[in-house]
Amino acid sequence: MGNHPNVDIMVSSPLQVPFSIDVKGLYKKNPWAVRKKLSRIHLFYVFAYVPDEDANRFFVLTQAQVNKEVDDEISRARARAIAKNRSDKKMGAFPVIRWRFAERYENAWASFLSEAYAADRFKYGPRDPDLGARSSIRPTIHFML
Repeated sequence: MGNHPNVDIMVSSPLQVPFSIDVKGLYKKNPWAVRKKLSRIHLFYVFAYVPDEDANRFFVLTQAQVNKEVDDEISRARARAIAKNRSDKKMGAFPVIRWRFAERYENAWASFLSEAYAADRFKYGPRDPDLGARSSIRPTIHFML
């Protein structure tokens, strides 16, 4: 698979359509630092909250959702800076995804699964209704170390 510095996990759908997952982790409730990326087909983000003394939480977003929120957050920061008579020239230097936004997508694994099935249909035609029951077809995960 090679070295993918912008991808943490490579996943294949049951019909071998590749997906990429960028994982961002926190152990305290802070914003997740994330930069907007050029558009890539089938790129997802998993924002993981893994605290020392509480349950783990996962927030699953598409690349389009993350890129839009990064743009929106930069616009909000720019407006705050202008309202306080500060320079807005460095807006976007440290883009983040905030908790209140990410919480809307907690355990939104269905968005990933629905895109995987849609990609399978696009690449291979209508889905065989018996496909999910076949034990020989399993998703494949490749970790990039």
